[in-house]
Amino acid sequence: MKFQVDKLPCRHALAAIRFAKKLVADFCGDCYKTTSWLKHIPRNIFPVGHPSDWTIPEDVSSRVVYPSPFRAQAGRPKKKRFKSAGEHRNGKTRNCTIYGKSGHNRQNCQNVQPCQIPVPSATSVTSKRPRRPYRCRKCGEEGHNSQKCPLHQKLVIQLSY
Repeated sequence: MKFQVDKLPCRHALAAIRFAKKLVADFCGDCYKTTSWLKHIPRNIFPVGHPSDWTIPEDVSSRVVYPSPFRAQAGRPKKKRFKSAGEHRNGKTRNCTIYGKSGHNRQNCQNVQPCQIPVPSATSVTSKRPRRPYRCRKCGEEGHNSQKCPLHQKLVIQLSY
């Protein structure tokens, strides 16, 4: 597709042209050939001399040219746009959990006094699943581990005397 627009073969086409032992110039557009350049460019091209030899008109030399007011910021440019105040990071709008309205959250809700914000009760908070009780490897009983085993501690005390 790019070849049809630019009239310049890509590297894969160049490899195929060379493999077929054809001339690459036959597959390039005429605008890239020196014959078309010579038709469109005048015969005499004069080089630009030293700036001290230039003749500058008075109206051009009297103009004051100021630098651009735009100053590029330091660092890498941002690729993403800045989110607006009501947008969340993943693109969803924030919803207030008290009223269910969008555009703010419960901390920024202006319709409720701070003392009226409902506090979650202990029953509404989801707890973790219950932990499995400890089982001792020495005596096999539940409720303690092998380091706190009362039978093992009695044996250690008796052996130390």
